Amino acid sequence: SILPGDRSRIACVAPLAMSDQDFLSKLSEAEKNAVKACEAFYQEEEGKEWHVTGLQECKKDGEGFKISLMLCAGDQCTMKDFTVEEKDGKLVAALEEDDAPF
Repeated sequence: SILPGDRSRIACVAPLAMSDQDFLSKLSEAEKNAVKACEAFYQEEEGKEWHVTGLQECKKDGEGFKISLMLCAGDQCTMKDFTVEEKDGKLVAALEEDDAPF
């Protein structure tokens, strides 16, 4: 059941398939949007319907965020670290990798 206060956070996610969104309720609006940006980025990057199923860490990093997420596509799950920065008014997510080319 959806509580009246939950409608706003559900309405702003297009394809909602997260099995458990309780962890999102503890985040600020900016953090939620950053998590969603990571999910959308990873779906596009991998060409699969990955969905955030868990949040390991979400911390402010200067103007952006460092986020560790558990993502699942069907029965396949993975833990990934992302960076999220705001560029031209949009949140831009990227995988955080030690050997990043930039």
